[in-house]
Amino acid sequence: MILGTSPNLDICQCFFYITTRSLHGNFKYKNIMKKQFLIILICWGSGFFSLSAQSLLFQEDKSSFGGYIRTSAYGAGSKYDYATTFVEGQLNADITKGFSEGYGFFKAEVRVREGQFFGVNQTQLEIKDLYAGFRNEKFELTLGNQSIQWGRGIGANPTNNLTPSNGFLLTANGSDQRLSNLMIRTKYSINPNLEWEVIGVPMYRASVVRLDQLNLPSNVHVGSQTLPGQKFKDGSVATRLNVNLGPIGGSVSYFNGYNSQPAVVPGATATGLYANLESFHKQTFGADFGTRIGGHSDGTLDASNDALILSEIGYDKIDNPTNAAWVPQSNLTYTLGMVKMWFDKYKLDKFTLVASYFGKYTPNYITAVAPTDYTDPDFGPKILSYNQRNLTQALFGQQKAITHSMICNISKTFGKGKYEFSAVGMYNFTVTSSMFSPRASINVTKNLKATVGGFYLSGPGTEVVSPVMNGLFCELKCAF
Repeated sequence: MILGTSPNLDICQCFFYITTRSLHGNFKYKNIMKKQFLIILICWGSGFFSLSAQSLLFQEDKSSFGGYIRTSAYGAGSKYDYATTFVEGQLNADITKGFSEGYGFFKAEVRVREGQFFGVNQTQLEIKDLYAGFRNEKFELTLGNQSIQWGRGIGANPTNNLTPSNGFLLTANGSDQRLSNLMIRTKYSINPNLEWEVIGVPMYRASVVRLDQLNLPSNVHVGSQTLPGQKFKDGSVATRLNVNLGPIGGSVSYFNGYNSQPAVVPGATATGLYANLESFHKQTFGADFGTRIGGHSDGTLDASNDALILSEIGYDKIDNPTNAAWVPQSNLTYTLGMVKMWFDKYKLDKFTLVASYFGKYTPNYITAVAPTDYTDPDFGPKILSYNQRNLTQALFGQQKAITHSMICNISKTFGKGKYEFSAVGMYNFTVTSSMFSPRASINVTKNLKATVGGFYLSGPGTEVVSPVMNGLFCELKCAF
């Protein structure tokens, strides 16, 4: 078994990003980016050179097409009876074409949705994936819009910096919130157990943050968003060295670019106070590890006996030379979790337990202190900076120098997989904030599935989003 990324806990990760991960200045890295671009070129060159050096057997030509139609409703919260209600159609294509020394591939996924979103009727077109590439035994090159998930962490993925998100697309499935990014992706197999990956993102794409849907103070107005320039120096680059040794896997990684989630920045004009959005630059140094415990004596996978132990650590080095209060501080995020499944004797139904601890350490933590001298001519800017630092620390999970959280997900299928119930819960011991999300689904027919559930946030730091996020959801989905 090759250990990849952690199980899908996107709803938990959405909460983690909003309340404890980050809503992730001016850094002189032009020379660094040039060197990284050179690395990408070398990687491409070595890969293309390998095309003429291999004699391989590859899968046959194939093509598959599919899609679905679904209706979705999310609401019953304190701000909206119906936050989002829409119908959506999806089409996807997956095509492979073999060659003598490898094979090419093409993948596309397009979604169109029509409905009302936070009280406004809209038609939305989303290109989820649209990319093509070439692969042989030693090398892979992919170009286009892709959604990349890095890291083996559960609940926290500090090395997963390549995929922006739309936390305000509220549905029964948290993975709908992941967005794609235009990128150039290369992989080079050093040997069967060691792979080097390099990714270049030429143009920055920010995660969607709806300031108009945040619970801002009554005297603060929605402002504007400042994005990095669409220039080469404002792009991102990431690289990873991944090791797979059957039941054990791990990687070390590096990221240099703007954080996918922008920060909320205060602004003041003659007409009042404003909340703006702005992105900031960072570097992430990370590592992850996973191992399988159990299985057969010959090392083969036995899902009914195996348990997975997964961990990840990442250090965000954030550039903030002026110590601006809207930029979070450099920090270390770490996680350790496990996944265990139990099957019935016929292996048709299963019970799954996923549990994880994750924390954040801010070495140079700054305690926000409210100014008290009303006669100070700088009292206004100081109180604004104090309020901003409090907001930033809440949004980036830096309320204390060290924070501790736990997450747990249980799921059970019944009736030979026809019915499923799951519940996800998270608790931050440091700030006493929590999240709970139950859901139930039924496969009405082979292609028709119905899902109902809810999502609930509470505690310090969640008030900014809970009026919109808290609520019930339902979905009816027909695949074809």
